[in-house]
Amino acid sequence: MSITTKPMTAGELVQQDARRRRPRAVKPWKWNARDRTLGYGGYQLDLGAVQNSAQILDWIMQVSDKPWASPAVVVALLESLRSILDPQANFCSGGREPHTLDPPAK
Repeated sequence: MSITTKPMTAGELVQQDARRRRPRAVKPWKWNARDRTLGYGGYQLDLGAVQNSAQILDWIMQVSDKPWASPAVVVALLESLRSILDPQANFCSGGREPHTLDPPAK
């Protein structure tokens, strides 16, 4: 007997995980649970729209290339993403995508 689960959006994953633990952002990043965004200054990441680990890695690389992104800001981003999305469990466990996420509803 196999168990199938309905694919979830990243927003649903964040909401489900929030029930089990309290996601938080590491300063200077700020977490807006209502909008599911992570921000610093004028830079906003829509965590509710993420569909795979490649998008998360792309954000990390984009931020690390910004002139304002000190090593401390990048480390804070990594810790924030770990707390909010739990990427090891939800996106890249064992080096592969554990499931396909539905695109967010527009």
